[in-house]
Amino acid sequence: MILARKLARESPTGEVQASAISLLVDSFVERQNGRMARRLLDGHEVGAFELMPLTWGDTIGPRPSFEHSPAMAKLASMTGLRAVKEACQGLVELATRNYDRVLEGRPPAQISLHRIFYGNPGTGKTTVARIYGELLKELGLLSDGSFVSCTPSDLTGAVVGASAQNTKNMIEKSKGKVLFIDEAYVLDPKRAAGSTAQGSFGGDVLDTLVEKLDGSAGSDIAVVLAG
Repeated sequence: MILARKLARESPTGEVQASAISLLVDSFVERQNGRMARRLLDGHEVGAFELMPLTWGDTIGPRPSFEHSPAMAKLASMTGLRAVKEACQGLVELATRNYDRVLEGRPPAQISLHRIFYGNPGTGKTTVARIYGELLKELGLLSDGSFVSCTPSDLTGAVVGASAQNTKNMIEKSKGKVLFIDEAYVLDPKRAAGSTAQGSFGGDVLDTLVEKLDGSAGSDIAVVLAG
């Protein structure tokens, strides 16, 4: 029942597709294989009967933990970034509460993964975005967690409609990942005043992002606007 609710929540229409079920089962098997591999590395024997049952950890993943999070350890090793560290700690706490809510049969609180990173060059925005993706993967909020980087010039086009299509293509390419848009301020049509192709069509990029991502808390993508 828990898994049926999870599938229904993650479907835009509420209808569960066979492909979604297949991907979910594949994730179960991947977690089970990882658990068995760790047992073997620890010197334990793994009998055939142990390969049959699935644990809670195999199906809904391990309970989020500060102590066992490689991503949080990486973030803690970075100098400064107090606000970022506190925000990530809050994210782990919310994911933990959601984990418990799911086990109790209650719907989890929705979590929007999209963020705005701002700061001078060299302040670690790209590094933090990579760690953010790793953390979201650990928490089960992204299926992949890897990093896709682009700039406004990758999204804007020279003709009407090209910017929207480029943006849709980039969103599709980034499913399961962090989409990091650097120098995102260039997309502001007011700032550019229509003086360049990026300025003229930057508004189309932003409109497409809002159209495709608005209200999509829980969807399998995290967009980071940096500048």
